[in-house]
Amino acid sequence: MDPRIFGPKRLLSHLVVLVVFAVCLRLGWWQWERSAALGGAAQNLAYALLWPVFGGYAIFVWVRLLTMEIRGDQTRQGSGDPVLGRPDGDRRPGTALVPYVPPDPELLAYNAYLTQLNQAAQAKQAAKKAARRVG
Repeated sequence: MDPRIFGPKRLLSHLVVLVVFAVCLRLGWWQWERSAALGGAAQNLAYALLWPVFGGYAIFVWVRLLTMEIRGDQTRQGSGDPVLGRPDGDRRPGTALVPYVPPDPELLAYNAYLTQLNQAAQAKQAAKKAARRVG
């Protein structure tokens, strides 16, 4: 058995997910019975169908997390950084998979203009507050 899936740390997590699934199924059955007792109320019927979906989603997420962890272990066994694509020990700033893009001069000019507008608005508000205190 794979210790990443059935290790001592994972058994409690498996148990919690199975309990959540069982509780969701039980709540769905309870809503189904309640719907039948109320003559087929639409809200209870919807909940009766929704609770098993919640339980199935919990199992789906758990299986997905396990597979992601196993794939992550397999990737870490290879050489280099799987995220940035760098060889081991290489920490130069320009070696990432995403290339460096210099800032756009028009965007820099626009941001400087917005900064000037903001400073002017703050100065105007400060002047109004000062005038209220004096007057």
